Amino acid sequence: MSTGRVSERNKSKMAKVTSIRKDIAGQVAKIRAALKDRMFSRVAEATGLHVNTVRKLAKEESSNFSLNTIEKLERYLFGVQK
Repeated sequence: MSTGRVSERNKSKMAKVTSIRKDIAGQVAKIRAALKDRMFSRVAEATGLHVNTVRKLAKEESSNFSLNTIEKLERYLFGVQK
């Protein structure tokens, strides 16, 4: 019986993780769109990020970015507060 409960809990947790990943993917897509007409060096200077981090995110060279990076870019590009 406890296996069924754990399984249901795992399903619930996995659903939450999937939802969070989709939300983050959406945020990254918006950031990428906003970076298309920006100078990466200026964005990097304003956010405190390395220019290569900004470039990689903008050019879709990676999908593995920290939440801190995403938050800094959102604050700079959209004025979003934590």
